[in-house]
Amino acid sequence: MIAEPMRLIQMAQASGDWAGAFQRWRSISVQLPDRHIGAIVGATLLRALDRHEESDAILVEAAAQFPRSEWIAVGYAWNAQDAGDTKEALRRWTNVREQFPHNAYAYAASGAALLGLGQADECDVLLTDALRLFPDHIDICVNFVNAALFRGDLCEALRRWIQLESRFAKGHAVNLHIAILFVGQRADDCDTAGNSVKEAFIDAEKRGDWPEAARLAHTLSTFAPVSISTLLRFFRAFCMAAERDKADQVLSAVASRSPNDVRAALAFVMMAQTQGDRGEAERRWRALFATFADSHFIAAQAAAALREARRIEESDGLLRRAIEFWPDNAALRINYAVNADAAEDWAEAVQRWDVASRLWPRDENIRYCRGTAIWHADIISGLTDEKPTEIERPRRSPKEEGAAASEDDLRNVALAFESLGDDCEFGLIQRAARAEPIGLFRFAGAGSVPNMINLLNTDFEALGDPEYTRLFTLPNGEYGVRDERGFYIVHTFVRAGTVVEDVFLQQQIRRIKFLRRKLIEDLTNSEKIFIYKTTCSQLTEEEAFGLHRGLQRYGTNTLLGVSMEDSDRRAGTIIELRENLMLGFVDKMMHSKTAQGLSLETWFKLLRDAHAVVRPKGDAVR
Repeated sequence: MIAEPMRLIQMAQASGDWAGAFQRWRSISVQLPDRHIGAIVGATLLRALDRHEESDAILVEAAAQFPRSEWIAVGYAWNAQDAGDTKEALRRWTNVREQFPHNAYAYAASGAALLGLGQADECDVLLTDALRLFPDHIDICVNFVNAALFRGDLCEALRRWIQLESRFAKGHAVNLHIAILFVGQRADDCDTAGNSVKEAFIDAEKRGDWPEAARLAHTLSTFAPVSISTLLRFFRAFCMAAERDKADQVLSAVASRSPNDVRAALAFVMMAQTQGDRGEAERRWRALFATFADSHFIAAQAAAALREARRIEESDGLLRRAIEFWPDNAALRINYAVNADAAEDWAEAVQRWDVASRLWPRDENIRYCRGTAIWHADIISGLTDEKPTEIERPRRSPKEEGAAASEDDLRNVALAFESLGDDCEFGLIQRAARAEPIGLFRFAGAGSVPNMINLLNTDFEALGDPEYTRLFTLPNGEYGVRDERGFYIVHTFVRAGTVVEDVFLQQQIRRIKFLRRKLIEDLTNSEKIFIYKTTCSQLTEEEAFGLHRGLQRYGTNTLLGVSMEDSDRRAGTIIELRENLMLGFVDKMMHSKTAQGLSLETWFKLLRDAHAVVRPKGDAVR
């Protein structure tokens, strides 16, 4: 487990898994000796997930404990700025300025907020004072130019822009030939022309007319200095129009104006690679590594950026070279495995996660991702439940051999069961037993006992109907799939926004239909013990009989119903209602409101006891 909270942000940047990083932070936050840093990291992760209110709550509580913390105040202001609440952002940045007058960025951000609220004169006054304190702060200087532009005083904007260029290195100012145009034109003409061209550029973007958008981007750059976000729009237009030299010039400007922006620096390197200029690409790589000392982190960032651009082979090549130098770096190994996931090369993904699992055997995230890869690999290759991926293990002592044999026995017992819901808890119990079967309801639910009885009585024909099957986003940022009538909801273990949704939904529908056929085959073969768990209420005998009758439509099937314990039936107890029908009880459940958690040992006891009850009656259960 990664104990250092700041590394959670680095890992999230490397893998793109902000939700996973936040879950990890939440699990270790109470143990952190430095609650101050812990609060800042937690709030940062929540902000990256667009959960601004929760991030605010953490920072407000932290501010009460650490009222003189500059970074808590800055994070609180960033939340409002990132959420687009300009008025609140101004209030918070003003508070930062008043409490921490040495914080230069607070002045720049306050100026930007004032401009966003249309208060150009107030911005002018604020930044005039700020420039006396911080004459070399690029963001303050640029917003000082923008204040004149917002007022419509283009002559003053030009004067300020020339001063800006004289103060900074050449790359900081973009398109300084605007001076020539301003000298020859009246300010109001420039203003009108600039607005007209901007509207035409936006229209060309919307139409996808990239040659026209590129032409207008070039023209627009002559009217006024532009923001980083606008420059990136120009970059996109030039790329789409195949004007790579101009795109490269824009990236150079972005990298110069934002020297600490890793993604801009990486894009600058990759543009040289795209153009096939290996010498220039190598020069830029060297400059990048010289700027950012933690070069294995940069390699992970570069690999992630290449993967996002669907250049997975290049990402793999970069990671292989980096792993030669840093073979035990978690971010590199995780990115290497995530690449195989992204390519949907599940056999390769299993191998890469296997390596990571051997290096960090106690890391639950890696174990989870490995199980997901095995699941996908099984679906694609048609492997059976009883043929998990084998991992080469070192020679073990007799004591270790005995422990391993016990684990293998537990795994085989867990594979004898198949879940029918009501949620994904039993899938996690099987994972804890190192069993990774595939099944329609392993990480899914049918919504209720009546729904499951209905599905059993209709051969699950409702599931996988394209008319009612939809994608949605779960709170952890993962795609889920659900039947709009309430018959089915399932995890996909794929992050939202990382796939083409229409294509992915069709894949999920095919997967549901495949697993539906597999479940019916398993029911017909009657070789497994089927398990149904109820979280919010006890499974009644009437409900258990109804589920059991539904199972008998396919063959002589066994059901184990699991509920929370009560005063008469304690955790770990199994009772037989009739032949091939049992009820079992646990003291905690994953989504229980009264006793939340996973009672692994109690679950394992139930599985062993139920398996022992069924097995002597025949050799049906394997």
